[in-house]
This record gives sequence, C-alpha cells and structure tokens, in this order.
Amino acid sequence: MRLRPPGTPGHWLGVDNQGRDILSRLIYGARYTLLCGITPVVLGAVISVPLGMFGAWYPVAGSVIMRSMDVLFAFPMALLAILLAALMGPGIGNMMIALVVTLIPITPASSMPPPVLNAIRPMSRRQGPWPRRGIRSSWPR
Repeated sequence: MRLRPPGTPGHWLGVDNQGRDILSRLIYGARYTLLCGITPVVLGAVISVPLGMFGAWYPVAGSVIMRSMDVLFAFPMALLAILLAALMGPGIGNMMIALVVTLIPITPASSMPPPVLNAIRPMSRRQGPWPRRGIRSSWPR
C-alpha cells in the first residue's frame, strides 16, 4: 500500500511512500496551526473589547487607554511581535503571548467610531449605567 493516488477508497488524498494517509496527516498537522491562529485573536478581543468599552464609558480613562495603545501602535506589528518573542524565548505559548500583545491595540481603536462615542457619552450621564433608549435612537444625524 505505497503511493496511492488521491481518490483511493478509504484514502481521499491518497497515501505517501510509507503507506500513511495524507488527509489524516494534514488534519494532525493543522491542530497547532489553528491553535496558534485562533487563540491570539480571541484573547486579544477578550482583553481589548472591555478596554475599549471602558474607555468609551469613562473619557478620562479612555484617553489614558488610547495613549497607551498609541505607544504600542508606534511599533510595526510584526516588529513588535518578533521583539516580544525574542525577549520571552522560544515556545508556542510565548509566541501566542507576543501575538496577543500586538493584537490588543487594534480593537479599542476601531471598536467604536467617534460619532458613536460622542452620542453615547451624553446619554450615559443622563440615564445611568446603560442607555435605555438604545444606540439607534441616539445615532448622530
């Protein structure tokens, strides 16, 4: 059972020269790729969306958060990820931490455009912890 072409019964992508199923090898190898691609994005969003919401709700804290994000934006994303990975050492975990740190500044800066922020802030002062009317009724015209 060596070098079977794609479409062989029981082996959709065939087998290699040692008789191993190519599809199962691709699925096994994709585990780390998916883990390293999805985890930093999810963790970056879990950290940065609350930061952006907190900064939108409290303008003074928002300006401090945005200035700290501007410091991270000052470095190119790839260069910052390489620098952090080099400082922390080798390993998948350290690489994911470096990617999370480089992805954090993207979401608070783009989570809400300024017209929406300007519409929500006056309502939050008037109505308590969450606007009762909703964002649609306060959308700038």
